Amino acid sequence: MRIIIIIFLFINLTIYSQEKAEYLTTIDKAPRLSECLSKDKHDKNCFLATFQKYVSNRLILPFDSLNNPIEGKVKAYLIFDKNGSLQIKTVRSKNNILNKKTESLFSNFPSFEPALKNNKPISMILVYPITYIFSTDPNKFYSILEVLPPQPKIYKTKKNPYQLNKIYTHFINEFFTKSKQQGHYTSKNTYMHSYSFEIDTLGRLGNFKDLIKPNSSYEKYYNKRALKKGKSFVIPAKIGNRAVKIRDSIHLLSVLRESRSIIRSGTERMQY
Repeated sequence: MRIIIIIFLFINLTIYSQEKAEYLTTIDKAPRLSECLSKDKHDKNCFLATFQKYVSNRLILPFDSLNNPIEGKVKAYLIFDKNGSLQIKTVRSKNNILNKKTESLFSNFPSFEPALKNNKPISMILVYPITYIFSTDPNKFYSILEVLPPQPKIYKTKKNPYQLNKIYTHFINEFFTKSKQQGHYTSKNTYMHSYSFEIDTLGRLGNFKDLIKPNSSYEKYYNKRALKKGKSFVIPAKIGNRAVKIRDSIHLLSVLRESRSIIRSGTERMQY
């Protein structure tokens, strides 16, 4: 009985050693990813470029309860198995949150054609480093959902993010509702107006864009008004302790104060 068990274990170990995963440098052709644009879709360079694009499109920096970015380096050991599925062998870093974030990053990886060696499908292991770092790109804009909202003044008592969001929304709404809506013309049956705007790292409000009618007189009016009034927040939007730029939008239902048909550029319009 003991001899049979030993023989069985030996056979299993032999099979495992034959089926062990190879590295990208030791295989003939890389796994074939569907989004690879190369004619030879098993091309190694195309595989790496496509895989990197997949990661960068889905990589999201996690934040702690105080809205501070969690930064760090992670090594993901990934198995592209010969059955066309991605398995996470292990993820290593000094932060458990980053480990879980990385695991979820690859949880729904699309199927693929496996790597080849000697024209036979084979499993491949890829050691992929990922750096979670807060972007300091001055051209990057964040949404209001990703930041601690800007504050119109310094409060004596500390406000939580929910309270700051309500204050921020009230500040923006007030800017619009106090406007006389001068010079704004819209299509006859349109009552909803949408605008995007930006708040820079100094808290200044501006760069309004009319999303329904780009370059409209209303858009120009708001930009002029924001500049004239010097509308700004005392404390800008922040991620952790770092000031960032945000881009947000607002949707308004216009109130009909005066209605009269006019002809402008050959189109019937209504003034509000």
